[in-house]
Amino acid sequence: MKTPERELACGAIALLLSCSVAAEPCGRFPAPGFDAPDMRRFEQHYANAQYLYAVGLPPGLVAHGAADPAPDHGAGIVLSWEPRAYLFVDGSYDAIEWKTARAATRQMLQWTRESSTAVLSHSSRPARLGPLQAVRQVVRHRCATLPDVYVDDDVVAVDPSSGIVYQLSLTTTERRYAADKAAMETMLASWRLLPPDSR
Repeated sequence: MKTPERELACGAIALLLSCSVAAEPCGRFPAPGFDAPDMRRFEQHYANAQYLYAVGLPPGLVAHGAADPAPDHGAGIVLSWEPRAYLFVDGSYDAIEWKTARAATRQMLQWTRESSTAVLSHSSRPARLGPLQAVRQVVRHRCATLPDVYVDDDVVAVDPSSGIVYQLSLTTTERRYAADKAAMETMLASWRLLPPDSR
């Protein structure tokens, strides 16, 4: 279900990267064509001078971002097309004024409830994204017409000095989760803020 708040957040949190409920059905994000030749392409390393963060990419994996002239918020890796498994990073200004990572993850959980046929479990704990305090939320849920149980693993931080929301997220199936989580942990360990003069 789309709401004005959800539409605004989709503009704020990576037009092509994290608005899975508004853009594609549960378990079907991103859409085919995400890795098309005109999309930005990244290997080994991704850095974002606008939102002042950088992250290493797992060896052998290619990340893609929105094609020019769309804004560059982040980059995502399709780990599997069938069943869909997707890992991404994002940075966006806090347009709907969550102000805290806890508020952001509560809203994300609500969107997952709205897009899923059932939420099977939910956990949330303090975490870190580089130097920033963060929240890590893991949700197991089911998607209509798909047989697998899906897992959303999200690490979210809000930088109070800049008003930027940062996100590192994995959506995958329960049977793929252990292997795909290893790629996420590689990115989490390398995530860092860039100095303001990087712009």
